[in-house]
Amino acid sequence: MRGRFDLTDYLILAFVGIVCLALGVLIGTVIIGPHWFVSQNCAYYPFLLVNPSQYVACKLP
Repeated sequence: MRGRFDLTDYLILAFVGIVCLALGVLIGTVIIGPHWFVSQNCAYYPFLLVNPSQYVACKLP
């Protein structure tokens, strides 16, 4: 590793940061969001189309 950063180092860091942020948002939306919505009111339709068992589970008493 060189002692000082140049432009390409900053671009790489920025790219890695953006990728990590995008993955975090994606994971948060796919895993956390739907379960919260389902537990709230069973109205998260795009997720329920992908995973109908959640819909069935939330409709059961």
